[in-house]
Amino acid sequence: RQNQVVHDIAITQNTFNIDLVLAQAEHAATGNSPKGWFEFKSGDNIDIVGNYFTGAPSVIGVTQHSDEGRTPWTKVKNLNIESNFVNSTYDVNLSRQFIILALIDPFNSNEPGFNTTITNNLVKEAVIVPMQSSGNDTTLMSHNTFTGQAGGGYGNCTVFAEGGPAIAFTFTDNIASFIANGLSCQIAPFGQSDCFPGGVFDHNVIVDTAAAGVTVNSFGAASILAPIKTAFSQVGFVNTAINDYRLSGSSDFKGDGTGGSDPGVEWSALVTALGFDPSAVAGPVVTTAGKVTISGAVRVGP
Repeated sequence: RQNQVVHDIAITQNTFNIDLVLAQAEHAATGNSPKGWFEFKSGDNIDIVGNYFTGAPSVIGVTQHSDEGRTPWTKVKNLNIESNFVNSTYDVNLSRQFIILALIDPFNSNEPGFNTTITNNLVKEAVIVPMQSSGNDTTLMSHNTFTGQAGGGYGNCTVFAEGGPAIAFTFTDNIASFIANGLSCQIAPFGQSDCFPGGVFDHNVIVDTAAAGVTVNSFGAASILAPIKTAFSQVGFVNTAINDYRLSGSSDFKGDGTGGSDPGVEWSALVTALGFDPSAVAGPVVTTAGKVTISGAVRVGP
């Protein structure tokens, strides 16, 4: 059924806003959180680039299966999630993962998906866990900045893996919190190699916000850059009050990424993809009683 695969999709320079008040009311009434910014189950050559996410925190759901029946023809491959800005309002009851990457069917047989790149995304604290993985092949996470640090209902770790291993998984040049559990493996016998066989982890800035005892070897030998910081305020960002998450010249990590690059997002590429500078948007969009308030500058356009 190859002719049925949706392919060559570009999702670029959109604004996704999940109404915060409605999301909070739904959670209070039912315990449910917003299902996701969007979710898809099949596709080839998909680019999600330069989008702005705000309002209630949610998730990009990539779930290559249906819990209602067999869908052996579904497959997600050649997925690129790049240079997006997630600027949601923090609510511990609504906190989510940035992405759920589930490229196997846990209920029935299907062909696993493969080849995912997640790079140069700026994801602020309302979205807690960078990734929940459930069976994928050849995934690269590089040069992302994740500032979530407080555990919530959807995990208490940097990357959560279950269901099936993440084969050929690479996690490099990222800035993120260890939170409390770092790489959390839910595949017996629950070792890092069980969830990330052949995984590559290096040149990452991992902030020990929960005093969990992070070392340079916590994700494998020399996987984390020294010195270990215990707060994001110590990383050396230019000005987080206006969303300027570039590394300053005085940062201990300036130029310490692969090939002399800076760990975290590459700012000029992020600005070009978004079509605006995140430092011009000081706060998230907040919806109250049918009105929209934007804290910071107002951006008009895509």
